[in-house]
Amino acid sequence: PLSVLDLCSSWVSHYPPAGTGPPLGRVEGLGMNAAELAANPVLTGYKVQDLNRSPALPYADASFDAVTCTVSIDYLVLPPPLPHRLSGSTRTRPPPSAALTMVGRFD
Repeated sequence: PLSVLDLCSSWVSHYPPAGTGPPLGRVEGLGMNAAELAANPVLTGYKVQDLNRSPALPYADASFDAVTCTVSIDYLVLPPPLPHRLSGSTRTRPPPSAALTMVGRFD
């Protein structure tokens, strides 16, 4: 099973239903609202942190197989350094590496 960090997480995680995608093991949420994180049924654990005030991720390097950030990257004041910080957090090979897909809402 994959170990995933759901960055800027909330009350919902945008992963396929169990049995329809890759098997997920640990799904850690990192977000700003403890009540919303606690209500997210997908998360196996979570930490509350404002990445705008404290941009260092509270996890050891190579803690996750994948890091996702769905929809909420636009709330980050300084998102450009984000891919560099994430590259050390994943176990992808060869290190450091990261895949970043962004979908913007430009209305």
